[in-house]
Amino acid sequence: MENIVCYKTLPVWQKNTIPMAFMDRHNTAEGTWAQLTVLAGEMDFVVFGENGEETRYHFDTAHQPPRLDPQVWHKIESVSDDISCQLAFWCLPEDEFYKIHGLTRPHSEVRELVTMTKPGKTLDLGSGRGRNSFFLAQLGYDVTAADINPQHIQAIEDVKAAAGISNIRTQVYDINQHALQDDYDIIISTVVLMFLKRENIAAIIADMQAHTRPDGYNLIVCPVETENMPYDELPFDCFLKPGELSGYYADWDILKYNENPGHLHRTDAAGNRIRLNFATLIARKKA
Repeated sequence: MENIVCYKTLPVWQKNTIPMAFMDRHNTAEGTWAQLTVLAGEMDFVVFGENGEETRYHFDTAHQPPRLDPQVWHKIESVSDDISCQLAFWCLPEDEFYKIHGLTRPHSEVRELVTMTKPGKTLDLGSGRGRNSFFLAQLGYDVTAADINPQHIQAIEDVKAAAGISNIRTQVYDINQHALQDDYDIIISTVVLMFLKRENIAAIIADMQAHTRPDGYNLIVCPVETENMPYDELPFDCFLKPGELSGYYADWDILKYNENPGHLHRTDAAGNRIRLNFATLIARKKA
């Protein structure tokens, strides 16, 4: 792929400085290409197929490793005593900011929301480390990032300072208190409600609605009760019932609503990503 950019180059490694993790089976991250360059010496390299089959390669300065695609399992099997090599990471141009600052990509529904809205005063409710906040701010939205975790808020401030971004305000805020103070053109809450107290959900949503200006937007993504859901393996226990989220917005203009299957990054005992149904809502408050 030619339209990718290098976002990080690691220091040159010798035999005694290659991290042990790279000698074990591991994979390139989602959205990350890896390019290893042999500067001196030689190495044996293994790439694993989808079913664990192994393909072995021998690389040296005349026969360089190929650039590895995202999520390819591989390892350095052995190296010569005089090895010198260097690893660089690449990504799509639109992901460069997030890769540099250790953030995941903005949520796909937030990326869709901006096609329906214009920049305005926006609340990222349960912002985490700010992946959605930074995406919106770079498009000209005036963002408040609110999260209960002070470390997340500090991480946002650190990236703001490093990147010279000024149109994000931050605040430590407990969503369970459902006590917003300002009004907003847009309020988003993606994969957050499941970490809150179930008995507070209706009041939290009512508070979001009350603090959304006329013709403003709410975006919510959250899991709903799903048949055969492995409750004991999940890191949260707050689930909406099917149809519950759309019911809260019955008197709004619902621009998008579905309850489609999705996957958590967390895996089950068999190593498979846990599958749940997620409710997705984009709604506009009637004037």
